[in-house]
Amino acid sequence: MPVGLKCYNSQKMFHRTAFIQYAASIFFIILSLAHHSLGRVPDQTRRVTGIENKTITLPCPLPDTLLQSDLVEWVDLVHNSGHEPKLIFSSETNSIDESHPNAEDYRVDEEFSLTISKLNRGDDPGRYICRSVARHGTRILTEYFLSVATLPQCSGTTSLRAKEHTTLECSMAFSGSKPTMQWFRGDELVDSVDSFDVGRALKSLSIHATHHEDHVTYTCNVMIDDVSNSCSLTLNVTHLVHDLRIIPDKEKLRPGDEFRCSAKGNPEPVVRMKIFVVDSQAPEMTSNPSSRVVRVENAWSGKNITVMCAASNTANDESETITKNHSYYIAAHKRHPTTTTPADDEIEDEDEESHEDMPGDRELADKSHNNNNDHRVVSGVENVKSDPNSAVSGRSSFQRYLTLSLMIVFLSTVL
Repeated sequence: MPVGLKCYNSQKMFHRTAFIQYAASIFFIILSLAHHSLGRVPDQTRRVTGIENKTITLPCPLPDTLLQSDLVEWVDLVHNSGHEPKLIFSSETNSIDESHPNAEDYRVDEEFSLTISKLNRGDDPGRYICRSVARHGTRILTEYFLSVATLPQCSGTTSLRAKEHTTLECSMAFSGSKPTMQWFRGDELVDSVDSFDVGRALKSLSIHATHHEDHVTYTCNVMIDDVSNSCSLTLNVTHLVHDLRIIPDKEKLRPGDEFRCSAKGNPEPVVRMKIFVVDSQAPEMTSNPSSRVVRVENAWSGKNITVMCAASNTANDESETITKNHSYYIAAHKRHPTTTTPADDEIEDEDEESHEDMPGDRELADKSHNNNNDHRVVSGVENVKSDPNSAVSGRSSFQRYLTLSLMIVFLSTVL
């Protein structure tokens, strides 16, 4: 074939292909404009889930220009016998089609939302369609894929002995969308095993029981489409007494403060307390309070006390008793006179510090504290007793002078 003729045919073929592509583009543009002129709204597809034996409502989006005489229909592809959908409701009759097998379970309100009651996993899951057509041609087609499921059920042995194993299960039956299931220990997600059968989902969790698991709640969360539900189990683990504490864990308390013994165990431990109050001039005193919480008495000011706690229980045919001791120094109350000066407060703070540094002087501090409590105002006139500290200081100076004089006399006699 001549070269010129070959080039001519190639150009002709190129122009023909370009024309076909151009014509197709024009056709699609015209088709889009035609759809737009008819007011067509893109179809919508939604997945929803209802709970068995409960009720679900499916909205029907309508054109803003819908008139009372326009057509609105609900149909389904669940109970139809052929390819055509089964009519549920038509706005022409404004009623549910009585020929529908589930007519008594359907209701359509003024906004054309369809409500289905007494949902059943074997009868209701499938496709439901709301279609509306306005007189000027606008059409909306909304399709729902309905799933039906039971509420999740949590099961398993929750009353355990320490060191035993248990398996918790979360199960549910469903028809339609597959559920997502998760186990949580409190707020923490924990590993578990999935198992699915026809129309049934199972989530298993294996637990080794220790005292850390006692009274811990495990929750199974389930999500299907837009529906979320959960179930929970709380463990009861019997274990021996442990974690005995004396609270607060500090060295110094004041009258009016409280201290207590605390212990953990299941069954709840029996806690006993004994208090030893040490006084430099009096014999040791003991107290066995019936309450776990004790308030510091004023009589203990300036003294050391030792608290001994014992806790015991019996679990799993075993008995256990544990003990713990703790010592406190009971500081004197700060004075709160009617009239005071910053200098008085500073002197008082120094006195308290000296009491802490020299436990042997606590008797003197206690007496000083009791005398300070007598500092008061009567009928507007301040009545101040003599300072016992100054008297003690005077007596100490006199004793040193007398001792020195006796030593001089003794040495003179010997020489």
